[in-house]
Amino acid sequence: MAKRQTAFIEQPNPVLPDEDSPPTERYGAALQKLQRILQDTGDERDLTGEILTRDALPTLLPAWEDLCGRSVEDNVYYSPRYALALLNSIEARQNVRFAVVRDDTKLVALLPFTNATLAVPGLRAAGRAWQSKHTFSCTPLLDKTMKTEAVDALLNVLAGVSESEWIIPTVNTEGEACRKSVMIARSSGF
Repeated sequence: MAKRQTAFIEQPNPVLPDEDSPPTERYGAALQKLQRILQDTGDERDLTGEILTRDALPTLLPAWEDLCGRSVEDNVYYSPRYALALLNSIEARQNVRFAVVRDDTKLVALLPFTNATLAVPGLRAAGRAWQSKHTFSCTPLLDKTMKTEAVDALLNVLAGVSESEWIIPTVNTEGEACRKSVMIARSSGF
């Protein structure tokens, strides 16, 4: 599971040691101290992922709207107002589910998806990001402050559904969400 580290730095002493040393040496020493603190901290928050059905959306709405405001890339097609309008009308018969990732306080990733009725490795993907005739971007919503951890956890949620291929048909290939997703997928062996 993806983890995030938090460091608490002690207040600096009013007297600077080695005031005569060059600024680069002082900077290097401070950087090494920060790295030690980050390695030693035990305050790590776990991200949890799950699959939600359409029935769970009313409880997800406030967190979903909040994630849209913090997302690394805007995707109006996956915003609650637009997505629910489609799901409650012309997409009502589609079996759309939602891969979500939360940290202990907020939603950090969301990807609506559909499953293939029969996944055949190499011939037919296990699932795909939800796309309709009225949805032109399938970029997942990722928290901009935790994008690496969020996409890692999101890929693990999708792999929990099926380890076969997944398709995200339309994304901004120059966007940060796509770049992070490809980077994490390659490094994790997806």
